[in-house]
Order: sequence, then C-alpha cells, then structure tokens
Amino acid sequence: MKPRRKHFSLFETVIAIAILSMSLGILFQLAASARKRIAKSVDSWNTTHRLMEGVEYVLLHNDKLESIPERFFPYKDCRIQIEWETLEDIHKEYTMGSVAGQKELKTCRISLIRTKDGQTLDSVDVDRILYDNGLAEDEN
Repeated sequence: MKPRRKHFSLFETVIAIAILSMSLGILFQLAASARKRIAKSVDSWNTTHRLMEGVEYVLLHNDKLESIPERFFPYKDCRIQIEWETLEDIHKEYTMGSVAGQKELKTCRISLIRTKDGQTLDSVDVDRILYDNGLAEDEN
C-alpha cells in the first residue's frame, strides 16, 4: 500500500496557475469588448433619441421653422438643422398645389449636427403635406 500524498507537487501548482491566468485573461478581454459595445450602443441610442426629438418638434410646426429653441432642444454638444425643399420630380397625378385647395407636399431634411466639428451624425427625410394648422414659430 502506497502512502497518501497530502500536498500538490510544484508542477501541478504551476499548471493550475497557468490555467487560472489564461481564464482571467479571456474574461478581461470579454469584459473590455462588452464595455466597448455598450458604449457604442449608448452613443447610437443618444443620437437616434436626439434626432427623433428634433423630428417631433419639426413635425408639429409649419415650414417656416428654421431652428429649434434651446428650451426644447437643450443639448450643447449638438444641434438640429432643418432644410425644406419642394418636391420637383413627383408624378403629375400626385402633384400637390396645382389644383385649387390641394396642400403642398414638401420634403424636410432634419439633421443632427455635432457642434464641435459640424459633422452630421444622422439625418432623416420626411415628406410632408403642409396644412395650415401647424404651429407658427412665435407660438413656441
């Protein structure tokens, strides 16, 4: 009968430490990668949320709107740019404004611009029929 060993050998201890070190390294890489993905998702959500706030405000107003007041869009790091244009290439059957009483169809490009470098972060085009019931700028 062999006597029982009560301790681990040096080789077994070194192998266990090596396995533990590799496992921790992989765990830290996964954590760093997850952190980067979360930060990217937060940036994307913030961009989309701010743009949609701008879109909602623009859609409530008439086509004379040029900017959004700071009290409705309080972000210092970005601004909303609004551009209105009349649609030129509409099929003649759908042309608005040519018949008495028809409302005009315009496209509104709403862009989220980063203030520090003027880069467009995101934009959306909205085709909109202009009704007389939009809020005027002085009603803000």
